[in-house]
Amino acid sequence: PNPADDILNLECTECLQDEQYKISIYNSLGQLLIVTDYNNVIDISSLNSGMFIIMMQNNAGEVLARQRVVVK
Repeated sequence: PNPADDILNLECTECLQDEQYKISIYNSLGQLLIVTDYNNVIDISSLNSGMFIIMMQNNAGEVLARQRVVVK
């Protein structure tokens, strides 16, 4: 759900099983805060309240998805 608290649930219906994906989380100033391998559950408890941008990239660095999320 958006806004999120401590956990961010992600779902990728078009992800290929044999390919790895990276999740990057940026603050509103464009500063990279978290980089992690794709997982259905991302721990965002270390983030302060505010708006963040989440990007999903494949191994080639192509941005597959970009979403804004509000953390309470």
